[in-house]
Amino acid sequence: MPKTKGKRTQKRANRPRKASSLRNPAELLDQAKVHLDAFELDQALQCVTRLLRLDANCIEGLELKGEIQLQYGLEEESKKLFQRAVELQPDEGFTKYMYLGQLSQGLVAMGYFQKGVDIMVKEHERLLETDCATAAATATPSSTSAAELKRHLSTGYCSLAELFLADLCMEELAEQKCGSFIEEAIKWDETNSEAHQLKASYLISLNKEEEARESITRSLEIWWPRFQENQDDCDLSYDTRISAARILIELKEYQRTVDVLDSLLEEDDQVVQVWYLLGWTYYLMGADGAESARFYLQKAKELTEKIQHFQKYLDDEVKAHIDELLQELGNAGEAEDVADGADNQPAEGEDDDDEANWSSEDSEMELDQQPSAE
Repeated sequence: MPKTKGKRTQKRANRPRKASSLRNPAELLDQAKVHLDAFELDQALQCVTRLLRLDANCIEGLELKGEIQLQYGLEEESKKLFQRAVELQPDEGFTKYMYLGQLSQGLVAMGYFQKGVDIMVKEHERLLETDCATAAATATPSSTSAAELKRHLSTGYCSLAELFLADLCMEELAEQKCGSFIEEAIKWDETNSEAHQLKASYLISLNKEEEARESITRSLEIWWPRFQENQDDCDLSYDTRISAARILIELKEYQRTVDVLDSLLEEDDQVVQVWYLLGWTYYLMGADGAESARFYLQKAKELTEKIQHFQKYLDDEVKAHIDELLQELGNAGEAEDVADGADNQPAEGEDDDDEANWSSEDSEMELDQQPSAE
């Protein structure tokens, strides 16, 4: 999967050679990987492009170029490369299917994810057979690849579950399928914090708040202490941690929410959504949080005016909500008015349509709406 952060340094003697000086496809592939690991996208693209001129059907080359194009934001070009890799090697290699699932929607995405998971399951079985044959004297398999594959499988099942929380939430038996995929994700890797977080979101959609609180607590227990020791040691993306904050808000775990959002600000203070959620959290705390709410919401508003391309993290409803909250905080003046506004939030899970109520989209949209009295 594409790497979104991290720093690597290389000794001068180990610096990659220029693509023009390489003739062997294997060398070009190796150098492309070195450049990609160092986040040198232009150089990586040069190497893999030259490689594919020499061997247009190189599966690894196609997949690697697809990854690079995706990091450039060229989704259609990336998709074509992964689809070509599927044509050439349909029954081996799960990575291309997982990327195609990310780049697709609905049932098409589900088909790609499911194919990738099926390939991983078979690969895991082969690895276990190999381990048992070569390490018969030991009590457990020795292959670290098997452990890594279990994490990939867990993530794959999370991707399937997320589809049934969103695009496919109205499909027949969507709720049961979503729950089943989440349990599979946890079964394959109980240390996957993303799987426990997803379970919390799923349980909120079922109005099972206490169970949801247990799941998000389990997720935090896995990644938060390690993150506090080393912020580079976190397997959750920035966006996934924003989602964790949203779940904590839904469960009224406000101090935990503030802790997570503060850490996100330290990492990147140019994301409007984080400033907004901090303001929203302090607003929900009532009178004690009024001053902080005003501060963070004002920062969010200033950032929306400063940054032109913020749509990835902010939609028009959120922008309107920021303005409404600031107007209320400014006009109220009295702290107890703010407290009344926070106390009169709609009860979570109120929705007459039981079939659609369980979708996580309903619970997430609640954060994007102006608070109203019951």
